[in-house]
Amino acid sequence: MYWDNAEYYGIGAGASGYVDGVRYKNHGPIRYYLQAVEAGNARVQEEALTLKEQMEEEMFSRIAEEVRCF
Repeated sequence: MYWDNAEYYGIGAGASGYVDGVRYKNHGPIRYYLQAVEAGNARVQEEALTLKEQMEEEMFSRIAEEVRCF
């Protein structure tokens, strides 16, 4: 999914996800993750990608896909 530039959910301690143009990473290890979930914010980091950045990632993903095919 990553190389297809598709959205994916990161569920659990230390997991990463990419949804609605936002790349994020959850707290980890598990005890910090659970504390953050209880506090209402499991994410330790979020990065909203601009349209330009999304387009660049799509382009590089396509190039990587072509290279893998050889």
